[in-house]
Amino acid sequence: MQSSQQRDQDPLTSEKRNSELNFKREKPSGSLEKPLVSPFLAHSLGSIDFVFASYCQRHNMVIALCSYCILKFYDAATFLPIEARQSHKLDDFVTAMSYNDETDTFVLGCRSESLDAYNAQIDELRLLRKHEKMIRTITFMNSAFCAFSMLDSCELAIGALDNETVCKFELGSGPIISLYQMPQENFLFLGLNNGCVRVLNNTKRVPRLQTLSLIRAHQAGKMVTAIQSVVINGKEHVVTTSEDRSVKIWCWIKGRWRLLRVIQTKRAVDSFVYLENYRMVAVACEGFNEIGFFKLPSEKLETTFCCEFDAKGLFMMKDKNMIGFLNDMGLFGNSIEFVQLHPKEN
Repeated sequence: MQSSQQRDQDPLTSEKRNSELNFKREKPSGSLEKPLVSPFLAHSLGSIDFVFASYCQRHNMVIALCSYCILKFYDAATFLPIEARQSHKLDDFVTAMSYNDETDTFVLGCRSESLDAYNAQIDELRLLRKHEKMIRTITFMNSAFCAFSMLDSCELAIGALDNETVCKFELGSGPIISLYQMPQENFLFLGLNNGCVRVLNNTKRVPRLQTLSLIRAHQAGKMVTAIQSVVINGKEHVVTTSEDRSVKIWCWIKGRWRLLRVIQTKRAVDSFVYLENYRMVAVACEGFNEIGFFKLPSEKLETTFCCEFDAKGLFMMKDKNMIGFLNDMGLFGNSIEFVQLHPKEN
């Protein structure tokens, strides 16, 4: 049985106490409390039927794929096509994408089982390799390797960016739904279809992997749809989302987990972004035409933004006062919407 002195020295106990205090004491910058968000539609890219959208902060550009599988690039300040970048034809729809700032390269997994790399510095698209199934999720591990999984597969694949080398690891704990590489760390998070999250220590000698922890993060049998680390008041936390209609905020240190907050949503979570300027989490749910804005630390739903159709794939813009997403109109075509979170100060 631990003594009080031992408990005080335990890193997770200390981190839990500090995190709870940070949640309680965290205040926005400035002498006065910032007003709640008042989201409104600021711009829409709707002249083309889009099927995928993302954002690159380094180039302040929106990356979009239209229904004809043409990859296009838009200036995020003017929302006009970037004339200096050519459009690129892909084999099929993009199902997953990751970006590495060190090499200025995107990897794109496609429904046609292909894995492509786009070098933004030289505006070049190249095919890396073909696989036997559709790419489900992908993330860079470092500048030389990316990790990915395929549809309904329990295998984690590690592929090199400069050659044909691919190593596969059979994990035996359910298909992999989401992947996340902790920035500046050697920890790879795997969200599974059974509600569990597995953390691998990938060391610097990739692709050597070792399981650091495995927990039941969400309801059994429900997919973990997204994993991401966020910095709240200077402290790094891990956020997980699931089709069990929840967003969970964790203290995670040295392979050990402590649940801090739970946000309940109306439907299965598609994507989220943390709004550090407003101490809020914006959440988009599957098959739902609203984006919910939840206040921390109360987890209270403060306001919603109603979309014309389903909101998918939320992403944060450079100034952190605007978010983008794909407005899925089904047979009517898809647009990319941009929502200003609050009127700009004069």
